[in-house]
Amino acid sequence: MNEQHEHFPNAFQAFLLLVALFLAEVLIGALLKDFNGMLGLDQWSLEALDAVLANGLVLSVVLHHKGLTHRAVIHPSSASPHATFWLLLGPILAITPALVLALGVLNTWLTQLLPLSAWEQAAFEHMADSGFAAVTMACVLAPVLEELLFRGIVLRSFLHQYPRGAAITGSALLFGFAHMNIHQFLVAMVIGTLSGWLYDRTRSLLPCITLHVAFNSSITLLGQWAEDLPDETELPLLAWLVALGLGALGFGLLRRLLMRPAPRG
Repeated sequence: MNEQHEHFPNAFQAFLLLVALFLAEVLIGALLKDFNGMLGLDQWSLEALDAVLANGLVLSVVLHHKGLTHRAVIHPSSASPHATFWLLLGPILAITPALVLALGVLNTWLTQLLPLSAWEQAAFEHMADSGFAAVTMACVLAPVLEELLFRGIVLRSFLHQYPRGAAITGSALLFGFAHMNIHQFLVAMVIGTLSGWLYDRTRSLLPCITLHVAFNSSITLLGQWAEDLPDETELPLLAWLVALGLGALGFGLLRRLLMRPAPRG
């Protein structure tokens, strides 16, 4: 399928898309609350439905404007989607423990420097909810929706307009900004940069979604067991050595597999 308006969005338009997404979530959320008497949903289910509807609306408008289908966005590469997924699944899972530990330490230091506000503390506890809607949103819906927007739409367009490094960094910055708090900003920047590199090398959202799902699922599971686990900074040396060893192996495999010149378009 031929893509129309391949330079949409540029950096400023991408920022406006985030504003549009935020406004859509506010408006749809207000409507859902008004009709929740008929729906009978709990708070997390309402928020999950709100996010899906708002993202779906914004994505549908952008995809229509660009003349693209969801399938064309998820895997524009000429390579087999099955081969791409299975080839990179092992290395991506191998780097996940090191990412979780390293970013956990970074977040611990940041929280000590900038303590969570009461609102942020309540929001993070809410996100750690073990309910079905919360887990589905954090581990499935959010990774898919966010990758579609930030890598499938924003980064795809940026790579047509800006140098590769600037495109990846710019899309990662927007991804961090979309989380609306400094404690998630840095984590989102790291995940967004790594996902951007994967997309640039593969022209597929499949490895990006896989990384995002693996990371969010690990964080969610650890959140459920947090009371029984030591802080990342208190983990035994062996745990760190295993995680870092797997991470180095996984990243080495990724570099080896993706060293070929990145496809254009």
